[in-house]
Amino acid sequence: MIYSKKIWAIVFLILSILMVSCGSDDETTTPVIEEIPEEVSTIAAFEITVDVVNFYRAMVTWEATTSNPPSDILYDVYLNNTLLEAGLEVFSYELEALEESTSYTVKVIAKNDIAESASELVFNTPERKEIRLVEVRNEGENTSGIQGYEYNKQGYILHRDMVLKFNDPSIPNWEVYNHSYTYENDKVVEDRGNYSGFYAGISLSARANYTYHNNQLSSFILRGNYDGYETRRTHTITSATSYSYVREQFDFVGLYETVNYSVDLIFNGSNQLIGYEEVNVDSNQVVHNMTFEYENGDLTKITQGAIIFEIQYDTANNFLRYTNNGFVPLDGNEMSSSGFHAVVTSSFPFNIIRRIPFFLTHQNTNNPIAFLRNGVPVQTFEYEYNEYNYPSTLNFTNNSNDEVFLNLTYEEIE
Repeated sequence: MIYSKKIWAIVFLILSILMVSCGSDDETTTPVIEEIPEEVSTIAAFEITVDVVNFYRAMVTWEATTSNPPSDILYDVYLNNTLLEAGLEVFSYELEALEESTSYTVKVIAKNDIAESASELVFNTPERKEIRLVEVRNEGENTSGIQGYEYNKQGYILHRDMVLKFNDPSIPNWEVYNHSYTYENDKVVEDRGNYSGFYAGISLSARANYTYHNNQLSSFILRGNYDGYETRRTHTITSATSYSYVREQFDFVGLYETVNYSVDLIFNGSNQLIGYEEVNVDSNQVVHNMTFEYENGDLTKITQGAIIFEIQYDTANNFLRYTNNGFVPLDGNEMSSSGFHAVVTSSFPFNIIRRIPFFLTHQNTNNPIAFLRNGVPVQTFEYEYNEYNYPSTLNFTNNSNDEVFLNLTYEEIE
């Protein structure tokens, strides 16, 4: 009985082994496939730089970066997390309409279809500065008329000129006029102007000399020379509200006419000239009796008898802000004293006020947009303005009914 149990155990073990062997032969073996990892695309790091031009404008630039594997890369520009431009192929972008004294974060993202890399930088805009006029350019069909302005360290005008540049390179540039200014103790002592080429063979020049006593203007002489004929006006300041002057006429031989004048002035509480009476002392006749009105620092009305000359203004900064102190007796198309420009339609009142000491230094706050004579417009001006609220362009029609379009360029005052 014992042997019988052992025999059955051996048989069972043999059958189990045979069953396992048969099952292994029938099982299908699945081949093992080794996975190749997908190549990861990367974009190299890069740097950006910011060149702050002024309070409202900056230029952001960056270096071209690369990707692995190589591919086309485009750039997105953000300012304070706001997308400004997407898909740029260039490596610079101009930031505009910024605010003064403000901190900004600019970010540039380089990207392709499957990867991206970002670089950012914080920058600050400076305070808004004052600016001054350095060039007025008139582009004509055949010439460019360029008026240039140069200043000294104190901000006084040193030089201004008008140069005609011709489109024909065979024709040399033509300096129509130039004015130079000399100062002593921050006071102008001479304004010398030279003109050329207005008429063939005719010479033109102008000069103004100023003297002072206790830092106040005590006398000045105005000279205008037209082909050898000179008009000389010698002014003597007798008090804060009066002065006299002598007008002398010279020809090739010498002095041929002398006329004496006296002037009385009336000022308001703001030290603005509101009344002017000029008398020919030799004939005891009133030559000019004028009144002046102002608003917001602008000369708005000039009245002489039945003539009422009115000036309307914009609300922008006057572009003729330099300290002139000068008399310009031969600038028929430019009256820069008192902040006026391109006075070509009416000699009154500008032919008078440019010889009044008060208007040698007066500067209007704003820019004139219209001149009216007894309510009728005689000249209008149109402007475009820059971010500093100064005119960037000036458009008007001159006496020849030609449209004049001027571009104005400024520089910041350090």
